[in-house]
Amino acid sequence: MSERKDIPEFLATQWMSVKQFRDASISCRKGPFTREEVGQVHAALGTYKKENDLDDEQLDDLIYSSQPTNGFWSRMAHAVPQRGVKSVFYHVRRARDPLAKAGKWGAAEDEQLRRAVQKKGNDWVAVAELVQRSPADCSDRFCQHTQYQGIRRRGAWSSEEEGQLHHAIEELAREGKLDMST
Repeated sequence: MSERKDIPEFLATQWMSVKQFRDASISCRKGPFTREEVGQVHAALGTYKKENDLDDEQLDDLIYSSQPTNGFWSRMAHAVPQRGVKSVFYHVRRARDPLAKAGKWGAAEDEQLRRAVQKKGNDWVAVAELVQRSPADCSDRFCQHTQYQGIRRRGAWSSEEEGQLHHAIEELAREGKLDMST
């Protein structure tokens, strides 16, 4: 990227993660979308909907389509110049998912999630159908909470745990699986 003006176009057209952009020395925002960014995406969706004479159902069909969308996602990403198209894609799909606002998880739902994952593996769409939550919510809940329940520890690390971590890092570096230069 020799010219700064090319970066928003690159972000809006390259299906890359934030890490991949950073590895390519291209700065982009990560983390939750700000209110301003949410507004920008919402406005872009409204404009697209109006220009193409779509109703909400037709717009959702486009958003959740598994077929190519003829530049739709790139156009949405142009509305948020500091975000990559992949980030905008996941944000919009999650924000518009009717199952995404199901509230706090309970113990019974966690158990239902565990059983669904045992049955369907990491096919989050199939798991979501069984649990009646969005695929992203199921994946997040399982990977960040349910999967390690009873194993995960909280609080300060013991000196023994710090030693184990240090040893693991050194081992990965020796095997060439970890670059210690950064």
